[in-house]
Amino acid sequence: MTAINASGTNIRYASTGNLPWRFDEEGFAYSGNAGFPDSESMLQANVTLDEDMLLTFEVCALGEEPDCDIGTFILDYVDREDWLVTDEWVQYSILLEKGTHNLRWAYTKDAADDPVGDMFRLRNVSLKKVIREVNLRVGMEKPGVYFETPQITPPGDAHYSVDTAGWYSESYVPCNSFEAGKRDRLQIFLQADAGYAFVTPAVSINNSTAPIADVHFIGTGSEMMIQTPLYMVKSYEFSDVAIRPWQWNYEGIYAACENGIMTGDAKKDESQQTTTFRPKDNISRAEMVMILARLAGDHWSNQTNTGFTDVPYKPNKAKQVYYFDNLAWAAFHGIVTGYPDGTFRPNNPVIRADMAVLLFRLNQYRFGYGSVETQARADITWMPDYGEIPKYAREAMSWAYAEGLITGRDDGKRLAPKAYTQRQECATIVQRYINKFWQN
Repeated sequence: MTAINASGTNIRYASTGNLPWRFDEEGFAYSGNAGFPDSESMLQANVTLDEDMLLTFEVCALGEEPDCDIGTFILDYVDREDWLVTDEWVQYSILLEKGTHNLRWAYTKDAADDPVGDMFRLRNVSLKKVIREVNLRVGMEKPGVYFETPQITPPGDAHYSVDTAGWYSESYVPCNSFEAGKRDRLQIFLQADAGYAFVTPAVSINNSTAPIADVHFIGTGSEMMIQTPLYMVKSYEFSDVAIRPWQWNYEGIYAACENGIMTGDAKKDESQQTTTFRPKDNISRAEMVMILARLAGDHWSNQTNTGFTDVPYKPNKAKQVYYFDNLAWAAFHGIVTGYPDGTFRPNNPVIRADMAVLLFRLNQYRFGYGSVETQARADITWMPDYGEIPKYAREAMSWAYAEGLITGRDDGKRLAPKAYTQRQECATIVQRYINKFWQN
């Protein structure tokens, strides 16, 4: 026999109406037998909570005329959910905030012609403590190939456990069979301890906010499935980039390289892939020109003029700088500009404000002035360092923030417009641009 109160729950009820609620083998039930006239009945209770809790219960509504028989859950005198004929038990859950609440289950029915009659039943009423955070650790058993089963961090009183975990592409496979170079989703199934429930928790993996593609709650928050977006475990090695999925720079670096927008360290010839990426080095203006051309999918070849005195044309192509043609293309279309003295200064680092300007101009070139791809704006005047943004860059910075390309440093608390852009930051911004605007 299933009691109306689940284990650990003690709620006192009062019944009012034409026919009292009664307890049977399924739990509390209101029943109107054949010949019983139209009636209403109410089961109510008051609860006082010291903390937010999840109220869960199950209902089952039986009846001959769905339009005439209806069960209703009322929270603090406001109708929250209605049930007509369900034919089977239906689960329902709602978050109750700290404080006192009035709970009511009302049933309105017509006269019943069936010997059993119409019925609205209730069982397994439970109050569960809320799990607000989920922190998992995923480690490599073999770099780039195998993953350990996710563990809870820190261990102890997290009040949930990892049920199963695996990689999902077309089929679900165990964690330890993922191979480098493939794009798959990680799925993790979690089980809450008795008396606890998941309520839209913040999810972290390896102490970083996880890029979650989907979260499903099973039942009344007792189980949860986390699914990450498609992402690639590296297919080539950078000795200076840790193989740690969900580390903030990991996905951006390998996405930018996989899509051919950035490469590894190329001190002499940018076409040669090397084993280092230099993630913390500042992106140079010359490197940025190459990135812009690749994002546009457009550039010129065999040019004889960039318009900049410090990047002259050299008839001997072997002595020509590798970015010459792309610089001539970007300068002609107004995507990049030089300094007042007519120089380009290719080795100078790119500040974050200028990164926004360059991407904004790139979209103006690709999609046209006034296009929807250039119209987004966000209010960034509340940022404490807004005044540091050069006036020429404020519109572009507002656009880049609105589109999620530049999100700020220190957990989004500063725009840092005059800070130099590191290569790992540039890779992340490139990945966001690809996801938002790139057309293959």
